[in-house]
Amino acid sequence: MKQKPCLYLRVAQNLPDNSLTTFSAAIAKNFDRAASNYDESASVQAQVADRLVSWAAETSHKPTNILDLGCGTGFVAQAARHVWPRAEITAMDASPAMLHQTHNKMPDLKIVAGDAAQHLFTEKFNVILSSMMLQWLPQPRHVLERWRHWLKPRGCLYVALPVAGSFQEWRAACSNLQQEDGLWPLSSETFADDFTASKTVEDIKITYPSALEFLRRLKAIGAATPRPNHKVLNAGVMKRLLARASTPFPVTYRILYMQYFPQDNG
Repeated sequence: MKQKPCLYLRVAQNLPDNSLTTFSAAIAKNFDRAASNYDESASVQAQVADRLVSWAAETSHKPTNILDLGCGTGFVAQAARHVWPRAEITAMDASPAMLHQTHNKMPDLKIVAGDAAQHLFTEKFNVILSSMMLQWLPQPRHVLERWRHWLKPRGCLYVALPVAGSFQEWRAACSNLQQEDGLWPLSSETFADDFTASKTVEDIKITYPSALEFLRRLKAIGAATPRPNHKVLNAGVMKRLLARASTPFPVTYRILYMQYFPQDNG
């Protein structure tokens, strides 16, 4: 039986021009281009999603509705469905192509297109999950304040994101040649200490065949957007960087996991 097109996907494919900031729209386009092959290169993202949902499962019992912010191709939503098969799951992303991938995997999801830093939800949720997305938003601490208002009184918010200390090997390689690394700026692991009820930090070590392969993987998952105003390295400088980088090339992903719940939860 042919499946009916998803209403929310039709909305996603016709976002108004002012629905995203200019820079957010550029980031979303990078993820659009990566969506069809994202899962093949996003092993770290899949791992972090599983760990975030497992942590949520330890403290959140039988939620009736769940919000997945920055759903990507559905790693978090799939893990959440496995843990809470009867919960209604809403998946949100700024990338229509990513939403399309998620919808193909889980047609029963409620799909919402938009910028999680600006969107207005009238519905409130038992559990809100966000994995490997908050780092792309301006003023992430302010964004957390916004998200907490979407929780039900006894709801919980769980967030995972890379923080300063990630990609230190590539940053060091660039520094050795007195070059700016150009990677997207990341918050410190203490940026939301006054907000979180609980947190943990994990270093995930991935070894790539080469530094070039590391950069290719970033591009393959849509995560190669450079920091604002970064001047792209010319071919000669890049060639010297890659030649001097160690082979194989180890990379550290420093991941911050945070939990927030309203004070009246206790």
